Amino acid sequence: MQYMDIVWRSFRISWRYKYLWLIALFSGEGGGNFNFGSGGGGGGGGGAGGGTPTRGGIDTAAVQDQITRFLSDNAGWILALVVAWLVLVVLFFIVSAICEGATIRASAEHDAERPWGLGLSWRAGRHTLWAIVRFRLLLIALSLPLVLLVIGLVAGIVIAIVNQNVGAAVPLILVGILLIGAGIPYAIYLFFLDKLGSRALVL
Repeated sequence: MQYMDIVWRSFRISWRYKYLWLIALFSGEGGGNFNFGSGGGGGGGGGAGGGTPTRGGIDTAAVQDQITRFLSDNAGWILALVVAWLVLVVLFFIVSAICEGATIRASAEHDAERPWGLGLSWRAGRHTLWAIVRFRLLLIALSLPLVLLVIGLVAGIVIAIVNQNVGAAVPLILVGILLIGAGIPYAIYLFFLDKLGSRALVL
């Protein structure tokens, strides 16, 4: 098999039909998030007063109070932003599913040298929309346990380091290294399942 012919043929197709760049760009999934950071100065000083326990010179109780006050004062705006963000995520998820089906079908049609265009690609993507959506949700469900496990381990390591509990941090780090080694083949499997499964659904 002439692999370089495949590479050059793919390059020629994408260069000749540049609308493929647009739908391929939106075929990937993405999301955004926003973070709120708050800091507080902790006074120290000895002597009188009900001093709040501090860590590293930071008054943790004052910081928590500031965060709580900010959330309560701006609850409406925060809720509106969260809802708007979720709506955008869902819309982009649907558009990306349409564009993935459109990209796969358009690439196959151009490879077969049949007449094709953006309108036909969009209609083909809409035809396979819900099949792609269900398949992507299945992929998310398959990858979610691994993601949650990694997040839990990272959180545990960070908490152990912050609390200066080296005895708990070292075993967690070792377990994390073992899980990374075991998770790499699983991640590769999910990658190929995504690519090959999407093409099987569309074609």
